[in-house]
Amino acid sequence: MKTREYVRYPVIKAAKDGDVEAINVIVSHYKYYMKKLSVIKGRDDYGNEKRTVDIELYRTLQAHLVTAIMKFKIR
Repeated sequence: MKTREYVRYPVIKAAKDGDVEAINVIVSHYKYYMKKLSVIKGRDDYGNEKRTVDIELYRTLQAHLVTAIMKFKIR
């Protein structure tokens, strides 16, 4: 069974307070998930199916994640 690593509370708190390094830790934690969500299907010149990461969509997801971090409510 695969164990999941979670972002620890002190990192979330520091990111919420504007610590750039903590924000980068969280963005890095979700990097592969955002890339998976950013995959688009296409066809090459020979008609073969091709999957690529839409970098614009990936950057948009990163921006939304950072915005969500800043809006996150901590009790």
